Amino acid sequence: MLGWVIACHDDRAQDIQDRLEKKFGPLVQCQAVSYWRGSANR
Repeated sequence: MLGWVIACHDDRAQDIQDRLEKKFGPLVQCQAVSYWRGSANR
């Protein structure tokens, strides 16, 4: 079974997932991953 990973800066990934779930219902095979600005510079 296939799934989706939504990866974006800050909270955008979760925002996209929330909007998709509001439109299409629960997306059990979808995961939001947030990359915070500056976190790769450590």
